[in-house]
Amino acid sequence: MRRAFFLGLLAVSASCSPTADEPELPFQALFAVRGRWSGERELRLFVEDEPGPLARGELLAAVRAALQVWSKAGACTGALVETREAASVVLGWRRGAHGECVPFGADPSVAHAGPVGPGSFVHFDAGRAWREGELSLTHAAVHELGHVLGLDHGPDEESVMFPAPSATRRPLGRSDRAALRALYAVGTETWPGDLTVLRADGRPALVLPAVAPPQWTEFACFDTDGDGDDELLTWRVDDAREAGGALWSFHFAPGPVLERTLGPLYGVSAPGARLAFTRDAAGQRWLSADLGGAHARSLRFDAHGIPAELAEPAPQLEAPGARRSTGDLDGNGEQESVTLGP
Repeated sequence: MRRAFFLGLLAVSASCSPTADEPELPFQALFAVRGRWSGERELRLFVEDEPGPLARGELLAAVRAALQVWSKAGACTGALVETREAASVVLGWRRGAHGECVPFGADPSVAHAGPVGPGSFVHFDAGRAWREGELSLTHAAVHELGHVLGLDHGPDEESVMFPAPSATRRPLGRSDRAALRALYAVGTETWPGDLTVLRADGRPALVLPAVAPPQWTEFACFDTDGDGDDELLTWRVDDAREAGGALWSFHFAPGPVLERTLGPLYGVSAPGARLAFTRDAAGQRWLSADLGGAHARSLRFDAHGIPAELAEPAPQLEAPGARRSTGDLDGNGEQESVTLGP
């Protein structure tokens, strides 16, 4: 198993009680997605009986509470099971170097998870002093099961998927709920900047919550990675320094359904810049940024859909057409369309 699969919790919150009001979130995208659980999302959790800093009963209680958080939100069903053979996810203590995982102590992580879907695992650092209210085992279990279900680290400090401490973190914040709606159509909440993907016959396929606030962002469809189907791109157009001209891309599986996100990639755009996307005669894929006046630059997308500036000058590119709000997002030969709003 590759180390790239492992996503950890760098630290956990001392509190997970909600505040009275949820503030407006100044992010281009509230959430990030690393994968999609295919089929029924049934979590059969086996907790190992290995020595750790807490009794197995305390670990069982934390895992049971974490499962209840996600199942109550509609993200999954599941139960604790008695044998490893019956499990889809195995949880337990580890210390220092263990298998192909990133060793505990090599970075600030206090727990980490394996890949999305059945056959995954969660490891908790046995070298930590776990205490509810200071280093919450329950909160870590909620976070890591979020990774197993496909959620990645996000920028919202009130999200359970935020990787660092926050005094206001809640069991599932707005960003976590937005991710569940985008991935698995769980919930009906709407936010400013929702993008709806419509199938070729006009029926809604999915909603991407709050990914394109119109005062901050623009969006377009383009095949960034050359795999034959289009991605949905959103990018910042305002002058917020923390945004740094960020670009996000949303990748889809047949349906279309959201499969993963890539971003934020900073420095791609700039306030007032006009972005366009095109291919050259050799089939290479390019992002052109018109920064105003005589200032312009071209970035080439690599095989992963990441734009990079070349050391050599870009080739002469044909003038790109208007940015598309339609594209074949799932490679089925039909054009989906993307609209702002629910």
